[in-house]
Amino acid sequence: MKIGKFQVIKSKRKTYSIQVKESGDVIVKVPAKSTYTNIFAFIKRHEKWITKKLKDSKRKRQTKKKYLENGEYLFLGRRYVLTLSKSQNKGVVLKNNRLYVKYDIKDRQAALTEYYIKHAREIISQRVDLYASKFGFIFNSIKITKAKKQWGSCSIKGNLHFSFRLVMAPVKIIDYVVVHELVHLKIMNHSKGFWLEVEKLLPDFKKRKAWLKENGYLLNL
Repeated sequence: MKIGKFQVIKSKRKTYSIQVKESGDVIVKVPAKSTYTNIFAFIKRHEKWITKKLKDSKRKRQTKKKYLENGEYLFLGRRYVLTLSKSQNKGVVLKNNRLYVKYDIKDRQAALTEYYIKHAREIISQRVDLYASKFGFIFNSIKITKAKKQWGSCSIKGNLHFSFRLVMAPVKIIDYVVVHELVHLKIMNHSKGFWLEVEKLLPDFKKRKAWLKENGYLLNL
């Protein structure tokens, strides 16, 4: 995420400070005699922090709009618009570019979560079976969780766990997490040998991993 525009406020102060508002505005407060060379250097040193705060503010703005009609939701990397429907029997239906929710459902969050978990179980299980068969991995079970900070995990007993939020990502990102956890069936750490094995199965895994790190905060209900 790029920082973009920012506002500079000069005043009778001795220190530099940065404020990232919930609106996404970046305000830099500096001493009156500061040069723009020094200001840009200061911003550059705090670029990672600013980027994180911008992501946090974006997440908060999106959360406020959640579960309202015309809100946007991701499914397999595509955006769908929430639309209330009086004509359907099912609670949630994905069709065309719309995510239809039965109009009289009181707890839309619960209905959407149930929908995503159901489809995550189907889609992720299919991807696990595909790669396990293709590369000769043997696992014990698959469980879909509501984890918010962990995309997947693998136990020493061969039990695979995946967050339902993964179903919001493109299939190639789901595949990266699936392969990652399958390789853990052989190597239960993140050593150099582990990553070499992942790369052997997914030569472009670094791009997929980077995408998830950069966009993971978007995969949320």
